[in-house]
Amino acid sequence: MQSEDVRDVLLQPYVIEILKELGHPKRFKDLQDKITTSQTLSVKLSKLKRYGLIKPIPIEIDGKYVNAYTLSEKGKKIIKILETIK
Repeated sequence: MQSEDVRDVLLQPYVIEILKELGHPKRFKDLQDKITTSQTLSVKLSKLKRYGLIKPIPIEIDGKYVNAYTLSEKGKKIIKILETIK
Protein backbone atom coordinates (compact mmCIF):
# COMPACT_ATOMS: atom_id res chain seq x y z
CA MET A 1 0.00 0.00 0.00
CA GLN A 2 1.39 3.40 -0.97
CA SER A 3 1.47 6.16 1.60
CA GLU A 4 -0.88 9.04 0.98
CA ASP A 5 0.63 12.20 -0.48
CA VAL A 6 -0.44 15.67 0.68
CA ARG A 7 -1.80 16.27 -2.85
CA ASP A 8 -4.08 13.26 -2.42
CA VAL A 9 -5.36 14.68 0.87
CA LEU A 10 -6.10 18.06 -0.71
CA LEU A 11 -8.27 16.37 -3.35
CA GLN A 12 -10.47 14.60 -0.80
CA PRO A 13 -14.02 15.83 -0.16
CA TYR A 14 -14.36 18.67 2.39
CA VAL A 15 -10.61 19.31 2.76
CA ILE A 16 -10.48 22.56 0.78
CA GLU A 17 -13.61 23.81 2.57
CA ILE A 18 -12.02 23.04 5.94
CA LEU A 19 -8.82 24.86 5.02
CA LYS A 20 -10.77 27.90 3.81
CA GLU A 21 -12.73 28.01 7.07
CA LEU A 22 -9.52 27.97 9.11
CA GLY A 23 -8.31 31.38 7.98
CA HIS A 24 -9.40 32.28 11.52
CA PRO A 25 -9.36 29.83 14.44
CA LYS A 26 -12.45 27.66 14.67
CA ARG A 27 -13.66 25.10 17.16
CA PHE A 28 -14.47 21.56 16.06
CA LYS A 29 -18.20 22.17 16.60
CA ASP A 30 -18.15 25.32 14.47
CA LEU A 31 -16.54 23.39 11.63
CA GLN A 32 -18.92 20.49 12.05
CA ASP A 33 -21.97 22.79 11.91
CA LYS A 34 -20.77 24.27 8.61
CA ILE A 35 -19.13 21.38 6.80
CA THR A 36 -19.75 17.72 7.66
CA THR A 37 -20.35 15.06 10.30
CA SER A 38 -18.15 14.71 13.37
CA GLN A 39 -16.65 11.39 12.23
CA THR A 40 -15.70 12.68 8.77
CA LEU A 41 -14.41 15.97 10.18
CA SER A 42 -12.31 14.15 12.77
CA VAL A 43 -10.62 12.05 10.07
CA LYS A 44 -9.97 15.08 7.85
CA LEU A 45 -8.55 17.18 10.70
CA SER A 46 -6.25 14.34 11.74
CA LYS A 47 -4.87 14.09 8.21
CA LEU A 48 -4.44 17.85 7.92
CA LYS A 49 -2.56 17.92 11.24
CA ARG A 50 -0.38 14.98 10.18
CA TYR A 51 0.67 16.86 7.04
CA GLY A 52 1.29 20.06 8.96
CA LEU A 53 -1.44 22.08 7.25
CA ILE A 54 -3.33 22.95 10.44
CA LYS A 55 -2.51 23.19 14.10
CA PRO A 56 -4.58 23.06 17.29
CA ILE A 57 -4.55 26.17 19.45
CA PRO A 58 -6.32 27.22 22.65
CA ILE A 59 -8.78 30.11 22.34
CA GLU A 60 -10.69 31.90 25.07
CA ILE A 61 -14.49 31.85 24.95
CA ASP A 62 -16.51 33.25 27.85
CA GLY A 63 -13.47 33.18 30.12
CA LYS A 64 -12.67 29.53 29.38
CA TYR A 65 -10.03 28.13 27.08
CA VAL A 66 -11.14 25.62 24.47
CA ASN A 67 -9.26 23.90 21.68
CA ALA A 68 -9.60 25.27 18.18
CA TYR A 69 -7.84 24.77 14.86
CA THR A 70 -6.09 27.23 12.60
CA LEU A 71 -3.90 27.13 9.52
CA SER A 72 -0.21 26.50 9.96
CA GLU A 73 2.27 28.46 7.86
CA LYS A 74 2.26 25.59 5.38
CA GLY A 75 -1.55 25.65 5.30
CA LYS A 76 -1.54 29.41 4.64
CA LYS A 77 0.79 28.88 1.69
CA ILE A 78 -1.50 26.19 0.28
CA ILE A 79 -4.54 28.49 0.57
CA LYS A 80 -2.67 31.30 -1.22
CA ILE A 81 -1.84 28.90 -4.05
CA LEU A 82 -5.43 27.68 -4.27
CA GLU A 83 -6.73 31.25 -4.38
CA THR A 84 -4.48 32.07 -7.33
CA ILE A 85 -5.88 29.18 -9.39
CA LYS A 86 -9.57 29.94 -8.80
